[in-house]
Amino acid sequence: MERNELKQNADDLGVLHPSFFQYLSVFTIPLALFLLVPLGVKVFYVLPAFWIFEMLLLVGIWMFLATTTYVIKSDRIEIRTGILVKRSTAIPFDKIINIASKQNLVQKLFKIGDLFIEIPGVEPSEIALSGVEGPDETAELLFALKKKGAA
Repeated sequence: MERNELKQNADDLGVLHPSFFQYLSVFTIPLALFLLVPLGVKVFYVLPAFWIFEMLLLVGIWMFLATTTYVIKSDRIEIRTGILVKRSTAIPFDKIINIASKQNLVQKLFKIGDLFIEIPGVEPSEIALSGVEGPDETAELLFALKKKGAA
C-alpha cells in the first residue's frame, strides 16, 4: 500500500488503484489470430490485425485502471469508477461480514491480489477489489478499521 497511499482528503486513510499486472494475461488473447495463418490467411493481414487488437486492449484496460479508485476512509470503503458516467459505492465497515484475500500464481509474483468484501442483504453479496497491492496488509488494515468502528 506504500506506493498507492496518496492523501486526497484528511479523511482518507489510503487510496488504492487496481494494478496493471492484474491484466497481463489478457494480452495473450490476440495471439489466437495467428491460428488463421495455417488456414490460408496471409501473415501480411494477420500482423496488423494483431497489433490493432493489442492496442485496443491496452487502451481499454488503461481507461479502466485510470478511472477505478478504492478509497479507504475511517468509517467506510468507497469504490469509484467511470469516465462518462461516474459511479461511487460506499461500504460502511459496520456492514461488512468478512474480508477474504486471494492470490493466484501471477498475482503472487507481482505482490498483488484480490480482496472480496462480504456484505449481507445486498446483491451482489460480495464486492471485489481487484489487483490490490499488498492484499494481506490491506485486509488487515480493513479488519482493524472494522474492529475500531465496532468498539
